[in-house]
Amino acid sequence: MFIKNSQFIKVEGPDAVKYLQGQVTQDINLVTQIGPQWSFILEPNGTMAGFVRIYKKDENSYLLEVKSNNLNSTMERLTKFLIRTKADINLYEDAVAISIFDFKGIRTVAEKLDSIEYGTIKLDLEEIYSQLEEELKPLEVNLPDKVPFAVASTFVTEGICYDTVFFNRSIEVVSDCVLKIKRFEKEQPEIHKQVLKLNSIFRILTLTLEFNSELNTKTVPVEASNLIDRSVNFKKGCYVGQELVERIDARKAVPPHSIKLALFSVSNCNSCNITGSNFVGINLMQSDEVVGTVLSCETLGDNVIAAVRLSRKFDPEKKLCLDLNPIVGSGLSMDPEVEGKVLQPI
Repeated sequence: MFIKNSQFIKVEGPDAVKYLQGQVTQDINLVTQIGPQWSFILEPNGTMAGFVRIYKKDENSYLLEVKSNNLNSTMERLTKFLIRTKADINLYEDAVAISIFDFKGIRTVAEKLDSIEYGTIKLDLEEIYSQLEEELKPLEVNLPDKVPFAVASTFVTEGICYDTVFFNRSIEVVSDCVLKIKRFEKEQPEIHKQVLKLNSIFRILTLTLEFNSELNTKTVPVEASNLIDRSVNFKKGCYVGQELVERIDARKAVPPHSIKLALFSVSNCNSCNITGSNFVGINLMQSDEVVGTVLSCETLGDNVIAAVRLSRKFDPEKKLCLDLNPIVGSGLSMDPEVEGKVLQPI
């Protein structure tokens, strides 16, 4: 259990539904039918301004959950076309999002990693979540039925972790829960660090992408293919940035880049301990040619799991290598390249 680094934007008023429907890639009407929904917010040229999850708070009132480092660009883009519209858009500071691991579900999902292609990831994961399951028991909280909140899967793949978003953090039982978590994080920093690591590992394994980690203002939705089905509705009406999304989808065009999951084994790197090394920004090579870049990563034993951006030059039939030349100078004694492979997210 941990408090998410989220901010909330409230859109409310008689025209809130109509306005949002023209601004987001998701069908706003589905938020009322089947719960919270992920959505992109695009610029007119089809590139991303934000990636949000939309919650319905009240009638004609919606909350958009956004990462703190994506707040400004999202707010700026949302208010850009707010002209002669009966809707207000403001930062909403009364909500709080708490993520809760489902350890029973984690065990089920982890079984998908029990194959040769995933190497020793399953065993390395078990070592982390088995310990955390016991360590986090003091944080278990029972909430009364009448506390207003919404629940959604933290990741694209369900059954691992769930976000509970409370619309009013000042309610005593909610504020007590927040204080309890913050106190635990302060008193148990190493456990909290492991909690965040486990969250990051599953975020990468499921390719649940984030702004300023894998997504940016130059990214177009088709590059994040793992999010398209959950964030873009191709049956709704017009929205800002729709032309590029629809054109690429209709033509089944190959995007200039695509974001994929990759696994690299470093067990044969001259027995060098690389735990904690940061590979973000390291190039991916095929036949001495750069075909991609590491966007985010986590080390798990002798493995590095990474979200990578691959160019059209990438050939799935050729060997893919992690070019470690940039960090060899830091004192790591290892081969300059480490072989890896692209996998399907779990």
